[in-house]
Amino acid sequence: MALRTIVQDGDPILKKVCRPVTKFDDRLGTLLDDMKETLLDANGLGLAGPQVGMMRRLFICLDDRDLPEEVP
Repeated sequence: MALRTIVQDGDPILKKVCRPVTKFDDRLGTLLDDMKETLLDANGLGLAGPQVGMMRRLFICLDDRDLPEEVP
């Protein structure tokens, strides 16, 4: 897995139309793993393909099952 660079607000890539995901293979799995690692590193809640420079219609989000248990 690798950290991806998150595109900042105002970058024109964020206004482009993305292509649908049609191929579900190891390459897509690697991209999603990278996006998850990037999201966790940035302490984010959600991340879309264009935000990491990938023009694909995909999105990941963090739910409470991804967080460590709270210690009282």
